[in-house]
Amino acid sequence: MIDLQVTNMIRWDAHMCLPLHPQASFTPIDQLRSAGSNYVSINVGMDMNPVSQILSVMAGYRATIAAHPEKYALVGSVADIERARLAGQIAIGFDLEGAMPLLERPDMVALYASLGVRQIHFAYNRDNSVADGCHDVERGLTALGRTMVQAVNAAGMLMDCSHTGRRCSLEIMEASAKPVIFSHANPLALVEHGRNISDAQIRACAATGGVICISGVSRFLGTPNPAAHDVARHAAYVADLVGVQHVGIGLDIGFSEAGLDDRPPGDFDPRYWWPESAGYATGISGIRYTPVDTWEKLDAPGTMKVLQIVAETASTLQASPTRPEFQRVAPSHGQASGPMSATSTGSGYGPYFGSIPDLGEGTKGVKFADVREGSPAAKAGLKAGDIMTEFDGKPIQNLYDFTYALRGKKPGDEVRVKITRDGKPLEVTAVLSRRE
Repeated sequence: MIDLQVTNMIRWDAHMCLPLHPQASFTPIDQLRSAGSNYVSINVGMDMNPVSQILSVMAGYRATIAAHPEKYALVGSVADIERARLAGQIAIGFDLEGAMPLLERPDMVALYASLGVRQIHFAYNRDNSVADGCHDVERGLTALGRTMVQAVNAAGMLMDCSHTGRRCSLEIMEASAKPVIFSHANPLALVEHGRNISDAQIRACAATGGVICISGVSRFLGTPNPAAHDVARHAAYVADLVGVQHVGIGLDIGFSEAGLDDRPPGDFDPRYWWPESAGYATGISGIRYTPVDTWEKLDAPGTMKVLQIVAETASTLQASPTRPEFQRVAPSHGQASGPMSATSTGSGYGPYFGSIPDLGEGTKGVKFADVREGSPAAKAGLKAGDIMTEFDGKPIQNLYDFTYALRGKKPGDEVRVKITRDGKPLEVTAVLSRRE
């Protein structure tokens, strides 16, 4: 047996979610520290969270860390992690899930890095102006996205591809000059779900020198009641495919706290971000984690058990002269099957407008590169070259504004759209549809 209490390995969790609130308790972090974990990456915001909320959360987290230097250290390097371990601290870094908080400005990357963000992926399930989400239309990495990859590399952040569309993730890994990670993702070969990743993605990640960190989420592990051996099974698959040096842990445990409301302000629709047709029949309310039973209680010894089993499995695989056999698990407890859960088609959910944005810089509003034939935008008379300045009463200065305005609607809604065409203002009415 590998003794994790005496081995020199760094024990880390690549992704954890505390309540997105400046007053969030760090009790789960204390329990990880007591269990012997050395580093944890804490989420500070996603595509659905406005920058004002994200900055407030980071300010609160930083204040908690600064107030307890005997327990916590906000770190920026492996050497910092080693120093924290020797000092009895748990090392902490922040992560962002999605590029929308960057406001389409590459220089925002360095700003977030200066505040403690150490890793970022560019899309949270849905497409944006930078990258594709795993539950949306497949387009590939945009021109702005390639610039953002360079900014992430330059800032010394980890480039993450969790929640990202398959084609787009491969293009990110090709574009990155530094190792790329999946901070919380599982093999598609074992469980068919749009959030899980293909062998091609796993191999491409390993080829960059990166790490695939196994998620402890029930839906992605393929079992309603996940345990340590389920995580180990997925880790073993990755280790067998690309080597034990490319396997990690990112349990993606989410915590709530009585009295703290960490929902995004405004018209937040969870069904948009976690669509039923992609396998989230009950949103994220039906998710269970390894090794927790509720969001309020972290089983720290259980977490160490997960690490113990994964380490032993990886060690056994490394020493074994033969390949193990793996069996795909059918989707369970309301998961979607078939093409929707395995590909980023984007069909069958959410309000559909049908405009194709011009992602060039320098335009105030959203300029259309084109509109899809037969779409609500086309039926309203919109065309390439139009610049949208208002959507159903909400000012639109960039694609970020438009995405938030659109997601607050539903198929069948009638919306007023103000545009500029050839320098002249124009107002049209469109009826949103559902993507077929």
